[in-house]
Amino acid sequence: LSPDQVYYAVKCNSLPPILSTLAEAGCGFEANNAEELEKVLESGAPAERIINSSPIASARDVRAMYAAGVRIFALDSADQADNLKHNAPKARCNLRIYTTNEGSAFDLSKRLGVHVVDAPELLNHAKKRDLVVEGLTFHVGSQCTSLVNWREALRACSGLFRRYRELRTINIGGGFPVCYNGSVPSIHEIGVEIRAAIAGAFDTPPVIHAEPGRFIVGDAALTCASVIQTDERPPRSRAVVDLSVFAGLIEIIESGDGFRYPVETDAKGEPATYRIGGASCAGTDILAREVRLPRLRADHRDDLNSSRIYLLNTGAYTLDYIAVGQKAGFNGSRLPGVYYLRNGLIEKDS
Repeated sequence: LSPDQVYYAVKCNSLPPILSTLAEAGCGFEANNAEELEKVLESGAPAERIINSSPIASARDVRAMYAAGVRIFALDSADQADNLKHNAPKARCNLRIYTTNEGSAFDLSKRLGVHVVDAPELLNHAKKRDLVVEGLTFHVGSQCTSLVNWREALRACSGLFRRYRELRTINIGGGFPVCYNGSVPSIHEIGVEIRAAIAGAFDTPPVIHAEPGRFIVGDAALTCASVIQTDERPPRSRAVVDLSVFAGLIEIIESGDGFRYPVETDAKGEPATYRIGGASCAGTDILAREVRLPRLRADHRDDLNSSRIYLLNTGAYTLDYIAVGQKAGFNGSRLPGVYYLRNGLIEKDS
């Protein structure tokens, strides 16, 4: 893909070791608010490597980030243009446009982005507010599997670039998929599609920025849970674990049946088909609906002898859904401890 600049989406996983690792590698950061800004600055990244791509950032957050040295913001409404005029008067702006999110596990187009036919009116409004709109931004949807989304978005951008010659940057957002269950297009395939679309639609290639989140950290973690109860009822048995979708796995609910983490276990023996549920009594607390695993067991005398299950690729949009300082999640569900693997050694988060 070779973008000119990468800005990691902080909301995806803001653990300090993640941020400091990326900061040391020279990565930029996309922070939506003052709280995320503070985390990034603490990681050692300078303010000039931070942008805010939220077109609904509050006046408080815009003011705080601009004062800290952030100079790139986004808008998709006249009201946000007024916000930026008052609180980030010399900032460089990106106009967020609507694009299809069809084929993505999580549709982000329902709330944010101005339709391309309405973009000229908003660009003219921003000019009257003395804002410097230097680029466009879009998002094809999180965990996107449709190459068409990038092609159509870039085609829409090219029309505005021909009309407004001051535009020079396109932030293509994120959406690059992680392999959970089933095949997904590789980053190479996506890069080829994007570069072909740019070559075919633009007279002069724009500066390309990207905001990967899930793609960078999705496979950086796994989540372990212990079986606390089983109920063998063929053709599908039930297993309950000491974890919950309400304790960091909320994406399972957000996407319905369209999103599943790969599941593995340390159990041995003949396989059975399981529905794996969390420890709360909510009907939606289901981690996996149909998964074939060696027979699981719960040892009620010694928990350490119970089977373990492992949800793979849980590095994205998990722990950041849990409020800091909580002792337990919904219905008393256990919150996961956090451990880091460094040089072959496991360290518990302090």
